[in-house]
Amino acid sequence: MAMEKLSLRDQKIIVQCMSAVSLLIDEWETHSRLGISRDRLQTLIAEWPNLDDRIEDSDEFLAVNNCLNEVCNGLSIDEWFNLVDASPDEVREAYKNWLALQNTRGGIR
Repeated sequence: MAMEKLSLRDQKIIVQCMSAVSLLIDEWETHSRLGISRDRLQTLIAEWPNLDDRIEDSDEFLAVNNCLNEVCNGLSIDEWFNLVDASPDEVREAYKNWLALQNTRGGIR
């Protein structure tokens, strides 16, 4: 699992981004923007950090990838800044680090 290979700081940033996205995206558009339901996202947040994010079309992978993509590219910093204890550069770096461990590229799935 890529998640367990990340620094604790990157792990914290990722779960904070997932939590922020679950609060900021309206329930009716969660599935179309993330590929999973809000309930499923909240379940994965509750199971943190025990996520098997290795399979690209799994809910775990989609939750991490698509939430980070939303914070980096979809939401404005004004929306998420008070919910994530990291700068935009730190969020982008955590996303980059996770993608490198996954050996994949970013973007919505």
